Amino acid sequence: MKNKSIFGIMALGLAVSFASCSKCEECHYDTADGTEVEIGELCDDALKDAEENGYAVGDTTYTLHCHEH
Repeated sequence: MKNKSIFGIMALGLAVSFASCSKCEECHYDTADGTEVEIGELCDDALKDAEENGYAVGDTTYTLHCHEH
């Protein structure tokens, strides 16, 4: 009976730790002259929004290039 309780607690802890993981990626954009500008790491909703809508700098919106690390 004790073994079942220990394994249950371990399984619950593992499930919770995976559920709280964030998806983060390093991102950059390319300017009109071809310069690559690193913007750093974006996570979760900020990453999703930037990938869908682009990354605005002033009046210009750039397409992001992100890759998971």
